[in-house]
Amino acid sequence: MSDTEKELDEPKAEIVASWFAGKPRAPYYMEVSPITACNVNCRFCRKKAESADYYRRAKDLSDDRWYEILEKAVEMGTRRIFFRGGGEPLLKRRLLTRMFPLIAEKEVVCTLLTNGTLIDEALAEGFVRSGWNEIIFSLHGGDAETHDYITDLPGSFARVTQALERLNRFKSALQRKTPYLSFHVVLTRRSFRQIDRIIELAKAHGVGNVGVFPMHNAPYPEFVQDLEMREEDKRQYRELVPKYKDLLDSYGISHDFQITYQDPPQAAAPAQPPSGPPQARVPCYFPWFYATITPNGFISPCCYGEGAQTKGDLHRVSFEEAWFHQDMGEVRESLLSGRLMPYCAKCPNWYQSDNRRLREVFAKQAAVPGPVLRNSRITVPEEVKRKTLADCASGVVFDWNFHVACNYRCPYCIFHEDWKKLAGLNRLPALDGLQKAWGRIHEDLGECYVTFNGGEPTVYPQFAELMSALGRWHRWNFNTNLSWDIPPWESFAKQVDMARGSVQLSYHPTEDPDFAGFLRRALFVQGLGLRNCSVCIVAYPPHLKDLPRYCRELKSEGLITRVQPMVGSYEGRRYPAAYTAEERRLIDELNQETRSALSADLDYAMGDQSPRGRPCRSGQSYFHINQLGDVYRCTQVPQKPELRLGSLVEGFAASACPRPCPMDFCPCGESRWLVEGCG
Repeated sequence: MSDTEKELDEPKAEIVASWFAGKPRAPYYMEVSPITACNVNCRFCRKKAESADYYRRAKDLSDDRWYEILEKAVEMGTRRIFFRGGGEPLLKRRLLTRMFPLIAEKEVVCTLLTNGTLIDEALAEGFVRSGWNEIIFSLHGGDAETHDYITDLPGSFARVTQALERLNRFKSALQRKTPYLSFHVVLTRRSFRQIDRIIELAKAHGVGNVGVFPMHNAPYPEFVQDLEMREEDKRQYRELVPKYKDLLDSYGISHDFQITYQDPPQAAAPAQPPSGPPQARVPCYFPWFYATITPNGFISPCCYGEGAQTKGDLHRVSFEEAWFHQDMGEVRESLLSGRLMPYCAKCPNWYQSDNRRLREVFAKQAAVPGPVLRNSRITVPEEVKRKTLADCASGVVFDWNFHVACNYRCPYCIFHEDWKKLAGLNRLPALDGLQKAWGRIHEDLGECYVTFNGGEPTVYPQFAELMSALGRWHRWNFNTNLSWDIPPWESFAKQVDMARGSVQLSYHPTEDPDFAGFLRRALFVQGLGLRNCSVCIVAYPPHLKDLPRYCRELKSEGLITRVQPMVGSYEGRRYPAAYTAEERRLIDELNQETRSALSADLDYAMGDQSPRGRPCRSGQSYFHINQLGDVYRCTQVPQKPELRLGSLVEGFAASACPRPCPMDFCPCGESRWLVEGCG
């Protein structure tokens, strides 16, 4: 027999745990409905009832597009694919036969749910030779009269038995165990007394599993009412179930009676999530390991989302985009917040059973880390550290606006008109309080990377003392306008371990027109033994003509130089959107040397890409601390109490996994924490 659902719990849990540990993965399991059309006309089919309008509107994906999607999913790591109804999958014969070599090469575990009427000799041989794992036959009666009536296709019962015979003949000739064979029975008042005959057919044809499932069209349309189980039918069926199970057990056939009328109906997913850490509050884990794709290319976390309009239309977007971002990202965000999707009200017992079992696995293995509070750890994969330039052991990065004050008044600064107002908000604790806070963070998380932003750090009276203390535990970086002359830098370097840090020097011609003096000071700082020393210049429109000269001279002295797009207004135009095509080319050309590491940052800073909806590690392994000491996920989210994660002094809570970005614009280099592709 094929793998039971319980045997799949460990790999499912591993995928979910990987997401919650900050490393998004491809779906372990994909359920695809490749076509809306069908060659039979089952009387209870949902195409006639609750999904009728959806099927009339649907525009099926082409065979070639389907293959691209499935091939990409397998490349990303998907290992199980279930081809199921909506229509009859074998009407996509070209697609399925094209899958045979991929299945054999990549050892993909494939299952097919079919009415069985189209399996001829060639298909039967192909399924066996390719190593196809399982074929589930829809069988709705124990004899031809009942089955053919329900399918509304004379001869369909005979075609099913012929297909079974063909498959068994090739399995015997080629000495193969697969494909495993199963029956899928939809319970009706015409079939419930015939389950024993279906069991005998299973024994005769080597079928290893029989599943009995309810109709899903209640309230039932008029044309289905003759199939609806009445109360007397249910009573009789309850008495027959033990007999059916005993017969199956005696033949060694596994069974799955999803409908017995013996147990009280299971409620749908809870309306209010339980309390506890984030993973305990998630009502459903399916969006992290399971993808359902409908014939028209919509993606959802289960088949009950079928029919819902989504943005992740695979006619238009890649499978990666649809899975990691778009609607699936919004579904994950909703569930992380304890909010259910509308279709969750239809959740069946077997999906809820999957979730219960996964929680049991997590309880045994502690596979999903909880929220990060004081005295907890954050795990950051090495590849994420490299991508985010997190120059520290833990890979955890803090952006700290530790005070908002500056001795320059650059017209393009985001704080330009607010310096006086913001200065009144500086409420940092005393130096010893800051030292204790960063010492506790080191005890909790290990060595972190702390970058100073917000104002000019060197005007803070005890800046050298603070950096000396912080450098004992953490790597550091700060941005400075380089208004210090050489003697203050000499004094600073005597107190601070310069090998623990990096400095970004910002050149502001409006405040410091002496470029030669800036270059002289920059070369001195470059020689202080820092881990990295670079220069940044804002692409303020009046400065654009001089940028090539500045960059050329800086780079000739070995200083890594980056041009930062302006965010703000100039002469009534809003930047960066107002840059001309020529100005954009200039900025891009001047940033060629830093493109490999920072290309995504520049694309987002220019507004060429929007981060909205993309999973982001901000709030998970990257945090923004404002001048009040409050912790937020990044600099761009509104600093409202309900979005506050905690504080530098009192501790904070981190997200258990990357969460969708709520913003349309990411101008400050934080886009490197977006999860691109598989992350």
